[in-house]
Amino acid sequence: MHIDTLLERNREFVRRRTARPFPSVEPIELAVIACYDPRLDDLLLPALGLKAGDAFLFRTAGAFLPPGSVSMRSLAMAVYFFGVQRVLVMGHTSCRMANFDASAFIDAFRKRGVTREAFGTDDLRAWAGAIPDPQRGVLTTVANLRAAAFLPGDLEISGAVLDDNSGELEVVVRPGASEPARAAPAAAPSAAPLDPLVVAVRHMAEVLRARSGWRDELRALRTEIDRQHNPEVQLALIETFTKKVSADSREVREAIEQLKQEAGSESARKPQDLVHLLLRLAEGS
Repeated sequence: MHIDTLLERNREFVRRRTARPFPSVEPIELAVIACYDPRLDDLLLPALGLKAGDAFLFRTAGAFLPPGSVSMRSLAMAVYFFGVQRVLVMGHTSCRMANFDASAFIDAFRKRGVTREAFGTDDLRAWAGAIPDPQRGVLTTVANLRAAAFLPGDLEISGAVLDDNSGELEVVVRPGASEPARAAPAAAPSAAPLDPLVVAVRHMAEVLRARSGWRDELRALRTEIDRQHNPEVQLALIETFTKKVSADSREVREAIEQLKQEAGSESARKPQDLVHLLLRLAEGS
């Protein structure tokens, strides 16, 4: 909506409104950290039985507050200047940040003329503050708040997930509790440490998944490698492929360097095995 339209609506609002003094500052004991998804606008406060002004409402992508973020500092100001005593971190079930599509994100910012390098060297999921799922996103933000040295130790911090279909609230962590409120399934037996090469391949697969057109290139590489029996030729094919896909992305180049470093260790597999694994992981299987 254009700014001139908003200004005209504001003028109409002023004409219909009787001017009155701004209310004095009153203590507000509750702060709610919620997702900024506008679909939640009519649901958040009614679901908690609150009305406007009953609580501070902080809206961030995924209800996520990274350590030391501006939103976390604003919360600190609310604690010390407005008397906030309790904080509820509230995720919601249909949160898009739990299904962050790096490929769609890349396409969107490139269409607006922004390069990948503008976002630094961080993984794009980390840069955006993507969460693995609403429950774990809430737990992470609760942990970040509790670890913030500038927030008082007596601040009550809890977490919940809102079912945005039914409006029901499920408690994830209660004030003072270090574990989720509901019982967790029994832990699986400890697995062997991940092979560093597998970790490197997984990271490379994630990077390639965000690149449009990589599938056909990778499949063609796998077919060509399967035809070759000379390891040196196979490695040369991989080198050519990596140069091609890394031409316009620092993130891809760094992932390739990590993969090459691990592939040169004693844990290295045959080149064709690496490509098969890379393709399988990149396809999400």
